[in-house]
Amino acid sequence: MTTKTDSLQCPVCGEPADPSHLGCEACGADLHAPASAAGHWLSSAAPETPCAECGSTNIDTHGYCGGCGKRQTRTSDRTELDLSAIGAATDFGKRHHYNQDAMAIGRYDDIITGVVCDGVSSSTFGELAALAAAEAGIAETLAALTDGQPVDQAALAAVTAAGQAASDAGVRHPDNPPSCTYVSAILDARGIHLTWIGDSRAYWVTPDRGYCLTVDDSHTGRLAAMGVPADDERYRTPYANALLAWLGSDAPKLEPNTRTVLPEQPGLLVVCSDGLSGYLESDDHLAQLIDETASCTRIASSLTDWARRCGGRDNISVIVARFPSTAQEVPSP
Repeated sequence: MTTKTDSLQCPVCGEPADPSHLGCEACGADLHAPASAAGHWLSSAAPETPCAECGSTNIDTHGYCGGCGKRQTRTSDRTELDLSAIGAATDFGKRHHYNQDAMAIGRYDDIITGVVCDGVSSSTFGELAALAAAEAGIAETLAALTDGQPVDQAALAAVTAAGQAASDAGVRHPDNPPSCTYVSAILDARGIHLTWIGDSRAYWVTPDRGYCLTVDDSHTGRLAAMGVPADDERYRTPYANALLAWLGSDAPKLEPNTRTVLPEQPGLLVVCSDGLSGYLESDDHLAQLIDETASCTRIASSLTDWARRCGGRDNISVIVARFPSTAQEVPSP
């Protein structure tokens, strides 16, 4: 009798697998794909189901039922994603009727990657832009890596594809098109490459410290990054927290922020929407909330639950990844 434990491992998530199966039971990856095949990714897209109101399966690309006209949400209200060295969780919170966040995680060889997009609630159907951008970003990242492009070029190609996808999602809503933020992370053997637009964030977390690695695209975020004291009156101007950059058909020229981090010790990368970061009292506060012995997905789910208990005033999305992602040692600087 063949058992999972003495057979092969999934090439994507590393879980033991039965060689008689075509796909991995844990993540769905092709167990027998050649080594040169493109990586595998998962997203928070809602599963395609019949209309909950009338049972029709005629659902258009914007989520409207062809039978009764009721709109179906394209993003999952609550779900978890697991690729072992990287995991994620999302929840629509307590005050929103559905989830306008979207996220995706992927893996190619020893490289892991993730994207969080937060649909802008003041736009029409922001979740359409968020889901389109997250899926386009992760797919383009893996395609570029498979083609042999360096990480920085893969990240640039990804955010460009995400911007186009978010723009395309607004074709039917020209007056107030859907828009979203974007933050991506690519972790390889050397370090972490971040790309972002908007106010979704990335944090580096060690056992007792947390560090925010991104700067919000807002006047408030940029003032804080420059070390301007908190009592400066510019923090209290009417539009101090308004986004200065986003993705969508009405977005300003694409000028993504980038940063490469070369950690000197093992740790965790946390990528999240402001549904989580909005409740953190400090960067170190994040480290205090994390049980580093838990799996990445368990940590992401725990942080999501914590944000709900804090009030859940916004949609919450969290990706957690380990660095290094494998048993290899942290590279020397």
